[in-house]
Amino acid sequence: QDAGSVATLNMYSWIPWIPKVVYAAFSDMVPICGYRRKYYVFLGAITTGITSFLAGWHGVTFRLQVLYLIAGNISSAWSNVAVDALVVERSQEKSALVAARLQAFTKSA
Repeated sequence: QDAGSVATLNMYSWIPWIPKVVYAAFSDMVPICGYRRKYYVFLGAITTGITSFLAGWHGVTFRLQVLYLIAGNISSAWSNVAVDALVVERSQEKSALVAARLQAFTKSA
């Protein structure tokens, strides 16, 4: 691939991160099996893994690579929003030290 195609691919891959507020509002309003965060983290991680695998294994065309990267970044953004919300919830229940450790752990992971 030429440099322009790689730059275009990179640009498209970051678009799903823009509406994170929408993802957060949706996960708050639409619980899965009674949980507002837990299953979004799980489904996001599984979907990100599947789309990453497919991008490497089946992404033979540029369009398929873009499609898999966008789908993977959407699911990764959903999962990230849910984890951030869990950290906020847990931080309100615990001490400031525990909250700082939770935030550091999620940012490093």
